[in-house]
Amino acid sequence: MMGKGTTGALLIVLGMSLLVAANAQAQVLGAGNPNAPYLPFVYLPTLQAEVRATPIYMELSGGKEIVYEFVDGGTQSSSEHGLKDDFNMTKPDVLFDAMVRLTAGPVSLRLHYDSRTFVGVGRNSTPKYSVARLEYSGIRLGGDIDLFRWNGSRVGIDFDYDVYHPIFTEGIKTPGGKIIEGEAAMTIGIHGEYSPTFTYYGMNPVFDANIRFPLRDTKVTDFRVGAGVRFLETVLGTWALKLGYRRTNLDFRESLVGRVETTFGGFFGELAYYY
Repeated sequence: MMGKGTTGALLIVLGMSLLVAANAQAQVLGAGNPNAPYLPFVYLPTLQAEVRATPIYMELSGGKEIVYEFVDGGTQSSSEHGLKDDFNMTKPDVLFDAMVRLTAGPVSLRLHYDSRTFVGVGRNSTPKYSVARLEYSGIRLGGDIDLFRWNGSRVGIDFDYDVYHPIFTEGIKTPGGKIIEGEAAMTIGIHGEYSPTFTYYGMNPVFDANIRFPLRDTKVTDFRVGAGVRFLETVLGTWALKLGYRRTNLDFRESLVGRVETTFGGFFGELAYYY
């Protein structure tokens, strides 16, 4: 009986084989060439794939917890605690992101894994076991529509949905502890990628940028910019190395419980494979 690791490896090999076969068939049928003879109704877009691995040196630059309180008569007040000042979330960390994108003509589907975990501990006046934790990690689904495409460059709009919820827990400032959980975020954004056609020693520069804006009560504003070099393309695809910066504003709330506002960001390195 095959183990999970063997099954996963076979699925990856099978998927890549299907991608290669589909791409070859598309080329035979005139894909990517709207002027292909005798095929006025059989225009198949060329299938492309991209995989990214992105370690990022991430730091929480600020933010606060707002705890809702109810007094006599049911009126609401609130108290605020700083994520860095009160919860000591000051330590940067190296986190890891990953992305897989499948493209057919101007339409792309994306699968992301984003890792965002920040932990703070009680200061000297607080019991050692008291901790605070902001968790915003998981799978994100996305789709792109390219409005303009030329020579490997593109500009368009994108939509993203988090298949996870932001959660903040703490037992430092709130007696008995506090858990604030927001709803899954949904965003709309603009993306751009520019890859000049000239080469130097088999390499050409590549630039990309993306900004996302919130569509739901969990407000995510995310900005990313990167630049690097892309190596000579072969029948097996090509690689790219990039450096860049990413910054995220996150604002979420839970009714009758509280709200969290925070900003985190950092510099990243990225290895990308294109096929």
